[in-house]
Amino acid sequence: MLKKKKLQKRIRQAKKDENIFELCQKLSRVLSRYQEEQVKKYLGTVERYFLQMFNSLMRKGQFLNSFKIDPQTFELTMLNHSNRPIFKHSLSAGETQLFFLSLLWALLKASKRQIPFVLDTLFGRLDRTHKENLIQKYLPIAANQVIILSTNTEVDEYYYNQMKPYIQQEFSLHYDRSSNCVHIDNHYFFQKVGI
Repeated sequence: MLKKKKLQKRIRQAKKDENIFELCQKLSRVLSRYQEEQVKKYLGTVERYFLQMFNSLMRKGQFLNSFKIDPQTFELTMLNHSNRPIFKHSLSAGETQLFFLSLLWALLKASKRQIPFVLDTLFGRLDRTHKENLIQKYLPIAANQVIILSTNTEVDEYYYNQMKPYIQQEFSLHYDRSSNCVHIDNHYFFQKVGI
């Protein structure tokens, strides 16, 4: 009789363990589906933001009709206004720069996080129209804090004056060979310093 009760107890425990295991498997499947849906939702938001920004920066107007990110492989697919594929390697150096700036902005905007943007040689590969689009449409909304590292030829007086309304602080770094030090001035390259 005692053996029978022990055996019945083991059977009940095994069924409980089996139910717990099944429950855990179901929960795991539900969580996986939820995660997949969240990734798709996030990527859909990134796709919309990217398309909006990239097309606004391109001087060619509505350059892209569609931009998709595969949620499994994260492969990018771009279609032009004729629904023909556009490949990243077919973009010019300036267009590639705008592509990555737009993608970075879209990822951060979709994440709803605020981090400073540090942009080095921002205008180096861009023509006049793309530079102006970047200054007028991208920089004012890129982030709460945007740090632009440039040379005096990259941001000349014309572009500097366009950016001036958005500039809170500016510095020039000057390397002194004799002292092997960098001096920091609180003005841009060509500005006259008050005495």
